[in-house]
Amino acid sequence: MIRYLRAALRYMSYILTLVAVLPYLVASMAPMIPPARIELVALMGMAFPLFLGGMILVTLYWLLRLHWQMLLALGLVYALSWPSLSAYFPINRSATREVLGQQGETKPLKVLSYNVCAFGFARHSARKPNKCLLYLRSCDADIICLQEALTADNSDWSVTEAQIGAYLGGKYPHRQTIASQAGGSRLMILSRYPISEGERLDIDSPTNGAAAWTVDIDGRPTKIINLHLESFRLPPQAGQEYMELVAKGEAFALKDAMQSRLGPAFLQHNYQANRIREYIRRLGSERVIVCGDFNDTPVSYAVGKIGEGLTNAFTAAGNGLGISFRSRYFRVRIDHILVGAAFEPILTEVDVSARGSDHYPIYTYILDKEG
Repeated sequence: MIRYLRAALRYMSYILTLVAVLPYLVASMAPMIPPARIELVALMGMAFPLFLGGMILVTLYWLLRLHWQMLLALGLVYALSWPSLSAYFPINRSATREVLGQQGETKPLKVLSYNVCAFGFARHSARKPNKCLLYLRSCDADIICLQEALTADNSDWSVTEAQIGAYLGGKYPHRQTIASQAGGSRLMILSRYPISEGERLDIDSPTNGAAAWTVDIDGRPTKIINLHLESFRLPPQAGQEYMELVAKGEAFALKDAMQSRLGPAFLQHNYQANRIREYIRRLGSERVIVCGDFNDTPVSYAVGKIGEGLTNAFTAAGNGLGISFRSRYFRVRIDHILVGAAFEPILTEVDVSARGSDHYPIYTYILDKEG
């Protein structure tokens, strides 16, 4: 009887391992599979950390059992999923503050992306500066891309364009704003370098948008693309509903609930990512920097598609999770910076000290290889 029980437990452990491995592998393929083809994979990609947690548990189990064949097989699974694993949780030991002091006379370019959420819908005054504006004034970036940079006509309601110019104009003499097609999300660029040729990119969104500018960096024209991809527009109670389904173990109900709400945005991301990728391809330039609120995680088709031929600054020069969006139930990195081959990221961070928005700013120091 004991022998049969041991055999049953052994086979059960194999089955549970398979249950952990297969969804993890599928989730890791989300950057390669268009949501329009298999929508469920996009959903699983968003849940990548949960599947990774399952993988870690089964790995610990077989490590305690000292089952080397199974550990070798799991090692192969980790190797196959390495692009997604390293994108979600990169470890770059050289990417520390010390690297900035090792550049000698070469000054890295600091690029910052920040969804300011209409500047927190807060007013600005000399006595009480708006928190987002205060941060932008002290961040010492060379180029800043802002999403949801909505301003008010009256300073009694929120920040005005005139206040931005007066407060930040000394540090950033070059500023342009482009609204989405329907006048929703406003995309703003602040720069120490001259800006020209601003244009709105058509990504077929009623509220979000994309824009591109040419910035003259010491005589070298560089295309800066500022994105705010489609929002999921989840109601406040959605997170609580999902957590309750998780607690009840109702996996299929959870899948249906999330797919019904997230599916339309995934399909929009599919279309928008393809449009942006095609725009970058037509540029035919290595001097391109893409910033923005992608509304999608590092393990997603949107980030993977737009990032083809580009370097993800956080993956290359960041450490850890780099959570850039926070809410009661969600902690994810959905803000990204991608750079062309003309640039090399040496340090990328998410600044969790910033206040005033539901996003944290992400910034990167990059070396201009042509400089």
